[in-house]
Amino acid sequence: MTPNTSQPAGVIHDLAYRRYEGARLGAATRFTVIARYAVILQWRLRAVKLFLVGALVGLAMGAMALGFRLGFSRIVSEGGEGLRGLDRGADAVPVAYALTAQYLPSLLLVLVCGAPSVAADLNAGAFQFHFARPVSAGQYLAGRMVGAVAWAALFSYASLALYCVERLAFVSDVASTAKLLAVGALGVTARLAALGAVALGCSSLTRRKGLAQAMFLALVAGSGMISAIMAHNLDRPWIAALSVMDAGAALTDQLLGGAHFAGATAFAPSLALAVWIVGPLAVAWARVRSAEVVRG
Repeated sequence: MTPNTSQPAGVIHDLAYRRYEGARLGAATRFTVIARYAVILQWRLRAVKLFLVGALVGLAMGAMALGFRLGFSRIVSEGGEGLRGLDRGADAVPVAYALTAQYLPSLLLVLVCGAPSVAADLNAGAFQFHFARPVSAGQYLAGRMVGAVAWAALFSYASLALYCVERLAFVSDVASTAKLLAVGALGVTARLAALGAVALGCSSLTRRKGLAQAMFLALVAGSGMISAIMAHNLDRPWIAALSVMDAGAALTDQLLGGAHFAGATAFAPSLALAVWIVGPLAVAWARVRSAEVVRG
């Protein structure tokens, strides 16, 4: 019995390769694709949401504490010359509060978002996927860097902006507040850059995400503890500015006139930042460049 061929057998779909005909990003903005997908995936993590809540709590508590501090400073300033010495350094407190309120949330967010990123790609062999496209190692690291610090940067800059606006409400000095905002933004950026660079450097040295996170946390916490102990025992305050987290804060304090390091030690915060940013990124770049990629 011959089969009936008069009826259609079904729809035949064309699965052949078709060249993409849409808009293409310029070479200078290709890293944003990697960064965008990293942020989207990070938002799905429960730990990221938990630490973002912690950052929000730190933002609110810092705002309340700063309000009391600025209110007290205003009372002191109106109380005559005899009381003004009780609140020295009140002008720069918004920057200090911003760096302090987001200290732990920034560390934890970069720990979760940045430290595992390159290690996960090494473990999955994802460089074949990334570099089969017109993406360079530098563009890949730029995207990973933005993804590592994006959530921490959100609340760090928000804290700084909120505290400067709060100061403006009490002090009503636009020029000095704008200066604090600019210097504070430099300090926040320096700290985030150092954290992100160290996270990528540690992540590029292993294929295990947990080990990368442990290395990152040990390096950040260890540099802070060792530098603080040495600065106290040797009576050299500038040594405390050599850690990953404190180098940016020390540079900010210098620019605001709070820290006075004599001679060559005045360059300690800047040199420490250069080492913590350039060194780990160079290690990560070398590791990414050496990743096995088959190019057809």
